[in-house]
Amino acid sequence: YADVVAALPLGKHRPRLVTTEHGIARDDIVYHQSARTVRPMEEVHHARLRRFDTAIAVSQATADAMQDKWRPSRPSTVIPNGITAPSRVPKQPGLRILSLARLAPEKRLDALLEGFALLTKDHPDARLTLAGKGELEADLKAHVSRLGLTDKVAFPGFVDADAAMAEHDVLAMLSVWENSSYALLDAAAAGLGVVASGYLGNIPLMIA
Repeated sequence: YADVVAALPLGKHRPRLVTTEHGIARDDIVYHQSARTVRPMEEVHHARLRRFDTAIAVSQATADAMQDKWRPSRPSTVIPNGITAPSRVPKQPGLRILSLARLAPEKRLDALLEGFALLTKDHPDARLTLAGKGELEADLKAHVSRLGLTDKVAFPGFVDADAAMAEHDVLAMLSVWENSSYALLDAAAAGLGVVASGYLGNIPLMIA
């Protein structure tokens, strides 16, 4: 909404306007509660991009989605997110899996729990940390209880990302869509293994 407000008329002394895009999904329903709002919002973004001097996308996938959905009048500039590698510290024994995400439907944490339940059959000492807050917290905790994983899954809330990565072996991200996830980039820089879905926006580390 800030980008829309910034595009409103500002008089003859209008400054140069630059926007950075990092939250557009190919699947419209990810960020729209109703299909009826999709086309009007596409037209709003098309109109406001005409007033911006430059649009920056955090990945080529983001730029491509902008072009297809919002039809900007000039090409977007792609500047990938940058990262700094955190330090590593000794970890506890056993496989440690980390999720850094809102506890929201588009993050598919229910699928992560199902997969982790299968993993524990071969790796009973494995542990999963679902870091973050969100509207699905109670539902996810209930699902953990149904799966019999209460002693293996932690819900610490918000955490320091660098410190959390230093204590885990694998970052898991099964999102419906991500543009250029800092969490995945930081995980790769920190030397963690990565388990990710195939909809994560031109990130060249889709490894498991």
